[in-house]
Formats: sequence, C-alpha cells, structure tokens
Amino acid sequence: MLPRARATHHELVEAIALDGLAEIAADEGRVADATAMLEESYRILRELNDLLLIATGVGRFASLLALAGRAAVAAQVLSCSTALLEEIGARPPWFSRISRKTLALIHSQLDDAAFAETWEQGMTLTADEAVALALNSLAAAGASAEPSL
Repeated sequence: MLPRARATHHELVEAIALDGLAEIAADEGRVADATAMLEESYRILRELNDLLLIATGVGRFASLLALAGRAAVAAQVLSCSTALLEEIGARPPWFSRISRKTLALIHSQLDDAAFAETWEQGMTLTADEAVALALNSLAAAGASAEPSL
C-alpha cells in the first residue's frame, strides 16, 4: 500500500500506511524504525492539516515513548494528544484503545504524583512541541530518528 500511495502521490494514504507500519515496528520492538515512520507520517499530516490525524499521531508517539521506557515524556505527549482531540471535539474509539494501553504502560513506570505533574505539563504543549519532545527523548533513549525505510 505504501509504494502505491507514494507512486500516486496520495499523501493521506501514505501517512496512514506509515502509521500502520510504525505500529507493527513498535510491536516488534523496532523503536528506531517506528520513530522514523511516525516522524514521516506526522510531517505529511502537518502539510495536509488533518487535525484529527495530527492529534492521534501525537498519541502514537506517546505509545512509542511508553514502550521505550520514557514514561514521563509519554505522559506529557499523550496529554497533549488528548487536549488536541478535546479541542476539535473528537473521540475516535480506535484511538481510545491505544490510549488505554499507553496509559497502562505509563502507570506501570510512574507513580501518581509524577504522572499528574507530567500530564499537566503536556496539556500546554502544541502538537509540534510534543513531537519535538518525543523525538528528542527517543533519540536520547538510543532510538535514532533517521528514516530507515
């Protein structure tokens, strides 16, 4: 699907395909690959100005951060994603499943006080700030953000 989307210049399908491939890479523990795919997907979504997919894309970074053991930053980024979704009045059920899984991972790594503090900090971030924070944290964790497609 990704090669065809690229060949036909269908950016939305390309971004969605990259997001799906990033989820598979994350499930396989390939954090660097997932990071690169999410970053590329996010760049496309920003160009398209798709507010729903931008917000959920930010949440995908939170999932990856939680998986990489970066719970404090994951809480901030997930908080930003939640605030963005609330801002546009969206509650996609498929994203609720991802958020619950991410929250469980975060709570397994952070106590309630640390969670509350980082969650509050994330509510003030823009999507771009949250993604930059995620990329910096993942790079610090050893997950290179260079594309490996």
